[in-house]
Amino acid sequence: VKEWKYNGTPVSDNKTNTYTINSLSENANVTVEFEVIPATKYVVNFSVVNGNGSVTAEVNATPINSGDQVTEGSSVEFTATPNAGYRVKEWKYNGTPVADNKTNAYTISSLSENATVTVEFEGIPSITITYPNGGETYYAGDEITITWTSANMDAETIKYEAYVRQGLTTTWDWLELVPALPNTGSFNFTIPADAKYGAQYKIRLTGNTSGVSDESDAPFTIIAVASDIETLKLNADKDTVKLTGEALISFIRTANRNQKYIQDNTGGILIDDPTAKILGTWNVGDGMTNLVGSLTTYTGIRELVPLDYNLPPSSTGNSIVPILLDYTTFVNNKDLYESRLIRINNLRFTSSGTFNAATNYNVTDGTNTLQFRTFKAGESDIVGSQIPANTIDIIAIAGEYNGTPQIYSRTLEDFLSKDATLSDLKVDGVTVTGFDPATLTYNVELPYGTTTVPTVTYTLTDAKASAIKTDAAALPGATTVAVTAQDGYTTLTYTINFTIAAPNTEANILTYTVAGVNATIDNVNHTITATVPYSTDITNLVAT
Repeated sequence: VKEWKYNGTPVSDNKTNTYTINSLSENANVTVEFEVIPATKYVVNFSVVNGNGSVTAEVNATPINSGDQVTEGSSVEFTATPNAGYRVKEWKYNGTPVADNKTNAYTISSLSENATVTVEFEGIPSITITYPNGGETYYAGDEITITWTSANMDAETIKYEAYVRQGLTTTWDWLELVPALPNTGSFNFTIPADAKYGAQYKIRLTGNTSGVSDESDAPFTIIAVASDIETLKLNADKDTVKLTGEALISFIRTANRNQKYIQDNTGGILIDDPTAKILGTWNVGDGMTNLVGSLTTYTGIRELVPLDYNLPPSSTGNSIVPILLDYTTFVNNKDLYESRLIRINNLRFTSSGTFNAATNYNVTDGTNTLQFRTFKAGESDIVGSQIPANTIDIIAIAGEYNGTPQIYSRTLEDFLSKDATLSDLKVDGVTVTGFDPATLTYNVELPYGTTTVPTVTYTLTDAKASAIKTDAAALPGATTVAVTAQDGYTTLTYTINFTIAAPNTEANILTYTVAGVNATIDNVNHTITATVPYSTDITNLVAT
């Protein structure tokens, strides 16, 4: 209501919606005039607290300036634009924080009063890993220094995680290693000594308050480490492993992929080196340390394919003592003895002739049969040699072919003869009467008066056997020759018993010569008759 009029006269002070004539006393003409109600407007102020960004406002998609009047009921939309590295920390409406809103937008849905809106920005917490950040290679047990940069994290702690391989599987997952590190920018960490090989390792750092996180930009590699061959072989095929302990070379294959058999006190493994990564000159008995390679399995044999290796031998001239086994122990534990030098006694080849290259032969202990395989031509003097006909002890490298146990001798020196016989036995250069290699005892009578022990010489049937001669200390007495076969176990002892003949008690003259004439002796009448030529002049008679 703008105005009431009574008979043309405005009614003062009444803009209500009602007008009353208290006591009608004349004709009355009452009019009412309306006007548009003016909109209520409120002042809207908006600003940024402490800078680091800007804020704008719109009403019905039309920008307004801080301090403008805005119609009551209008929707006012505010948009915050933080500078790079900043974010909204807090909105306030008429001095009161707006709960649960750290976005870049705030809206007064229906303006009902003068409004002052402020927005405050804060630096965005950030963390950036600088090392390791991808492409690095480490060994299990290495100590590394993890470094990072951070901003706007105040004093919050950091959670340290690593993306690791789950055992020997192909599964990887994040593992928390340290729950709360101080945010110092660096941390020394020792890679676990039993860490498995992998090329997908990463680390991740996360603020425990802000939740801000960063991980390595790319994976890095950890190479597993083993101190001995037994531990090395526990790793999976395709794993790269470093052998830190010393292993000795037991055989070098000169015609097959630069292969070398190595072993230590715990196990053996075949080095397969087709691209000649191992440099330098190597010999049987040389030691190797810090050898790095990738594991694989071929026909059931574990192999190590080496990476570049240019170290000198860690030792030289070492002897490797074969492990003495019987057939059953070897066959039941072939993986344990694989690629190691073993010895099995009392074996006989079931075939005859000469050995061919890269060929399987059978040997037997009388009950069981085992497969013996030769190497390639030029790798061993066994190829082309005569197959032993007798029972021997065999030193060999233990192996298999897809589950079938095999043994591989390196040279003829690995065939140990059990022959401990002599082929000749002499006393003062003359073969003893009745000598036979199978006869061990001989009796020799020496002439009366002999005081010097005779010289005994002998000839070994097998030149690889050894013997010790012990001369008689006096006469009578015995000289012995103790023979040990090449196998080191089989022994025979030959004995010559020396005796002295009794003195001669015969008093008769048996022969007598005078001036070259044999005299006639009569031992009954004790006379000697000799007829000598005429004119023989004999001054002295000498019996001979």
